[in-house]
Amino acid sequence: MQRALILGLFFTSGFTALVYEVLWMKDLGLLFGNTAHAAAAALAAFFLGLAVGSYVWGQRVAHMQRPIRVYALLEAGVALSALLYFLLLDLYYALYAPLFQLLGDHYALWIAVKLVLSLGILFLPAFFMGGTLPVMSQYLVQHRERLGRTTSMLYAINTCGAALGALMAGFYLPPLLGFSKSYLAAVGLTGLVAIAALGCDRIAIAKNPSDQPLDPPDTQPYLSPCLSPRAIRGLAFCSGFVTLSLEVLWSRMFAQVLQNSVYTYALILVTFLLSLAVGAGLAHGLMRLRVQPLNLLGGLLVAAALLVGLSPFGFNWLTQGLSYLGSQENWGAYMGRVFMSSALIMGIPGVALGSILPFLLHLSQPYMTSAGHTVGDVVAVNTVGAIIGSLWAGFIGLEWFGLWSSIRLVAMLYLILTLLLLPPMGASTWLSRTAPVCGLLLFISFLDVSRLPRVRVQPLQRKESLYQVWEGSSATVAVVKRYKALKLKVNNYYTVGGSGAIKFEEQEAHIPLMIHPRPRSVFFLGLGSGITAGAALTHDVERVVACEQDSACIAPVC
Repeated sequence: MQRALILGLFFTSGFTALVYEVLWMKDLGLLFGNTAHAAAAALAAFFLGLAVGSYVWGQRVAHMQRPIRVYALLEAGVALSALLYFLLLDLYYALYAPLFQLLGDHYALWIAVKLVLSLGILFLPAFFMGGTLPVMSQYLVQHRERLGRTTSMLYAINTCGAALGALMAGFYLPPLLGFSKSYLAAVGLTGLVAIAALGCDRIAIAKNPSDQPLDPPDTQPYLSPCLSPRAIRGLAFCSGFVTLSLEVLWSRMFAQVLQNSVYTYALILVTFLLSLAVGAGLAHGLMRLRVQPLNLLGGLLVAAALLVGLSPFGFNWLTQGLSYLGSQENWGAYMGRVFMSSALIMGIPGVALGSILPFLLHLSQPYMTSAGHTVGDVVAVNTVGAIIGSLWAGFIGLEWFGLWSSIRLVAMLYLILTLLLLPPMGASTWLSRTAPVCGLLLFISFLDVSRLPRVRVQPLQRKESLYQVWEGSSATVAVVKRYKALKLKVNNYYTVGGSGAIKFEEQEAHIPLMIHPRPRSVFFLGLGSGITAGAALTHDVERVVACEQDSACIAPVC
């Protein structure tokens, strides 16, 4: 009964963590702007807190006599530091305008300022959150043989709670309660978790005063070393890198065919988290098999790489060449279509991705000094990889390589790691050598992503042809020629101007300027094709300023 209650508390911990994260990202988007770079800075601050917390508390918990009491204090720390959010946010609103006046023209420096401001708000609660998995592992894992199976169960339970939290924060809590009350409800729930954990600690001390193990030793044979600690850390780092890179890349992929709504992306996040939880459950089951661990790990890495590499082709097939999903359906049917599509394209490879980190914790059993130390070390390295992966995808991958090539590069990374890090041992030789080489050859030959469309054009129905296309961190922008007219499209479907409607777009400038008695300075929010702003220059005005929210749109215009 006590164990079930503790697991329920850890489920609730995952629930509140994602409620916080979703609400933080929404509110900080209003302050910092909803650009890809601003969102990446905020996410990097959050994950940095998780990484540091995982490492620090993992190092310290081995020397603590009552881990569940430490867990309760961590949850209390999350609740108290989360309450500071409102105070700091008011301060940031007062500081933001002067800082922008001073540094707004220096883009890289301004992003760094946003990162520092995000750290001030998010680091401390994330630091306490990061310690919960190592501390809970220290409490539940009393025998070396139980490390992998217990931590994979904890990871799955916590991630299921996170998926439910993302669903509630994305769909239900803000419309029902509003932002502030939803946030305070999450803080209150975190406080209840802390109080309940303290109660569990007192019960455990009363029932188990001699500090005997909670669980009997596992009947499985001792797992002999098969990967070095350095190789385990390297794979853990790359697992985080690949997983968060793909979250960014797959979100961009679906942006090409879905409505640009909060609900759409909340549902994609829920699907992604659920697939990771199922993957942890898969790893838990694989640990019971009496199979050489290298065979299982090699199979997981190769399967993940192939499924990820196939996702662009499956997406292109499912959407019939980037056709809009659910355009003729009502809201309920549309959301059902989004869930089924994301489950097919992201969910299946996501299961393979989600199984790798828990399985690496299983392979860490021979080197375990204490459960909390081992879990904290591996998870911290994994989280650092996640930070770098999300930044790479948003700032480098999409800018330099484009969407499809970035996904292929991430998939190929797993195959290369399998070749470099998995030693050939018996039956694992095929999985560690032949299968990765075959996969790499497949990706550069038959599965060539350069053949996939980046923008949907309809040459027969609408006499369209692709004139030029740009891919950036914030959007995919294309110039499409229809008959003799050119039009500018963002993320495949949002048309932001074109020469076919030049008279109407010019009138948007002419009419207000002709009505105004003495126009001197004109401001346009959104440049688009530049036709409307250009029309303003034909009037007797001193200055025309156009502010384009998506920098990727400026390249085709210029």
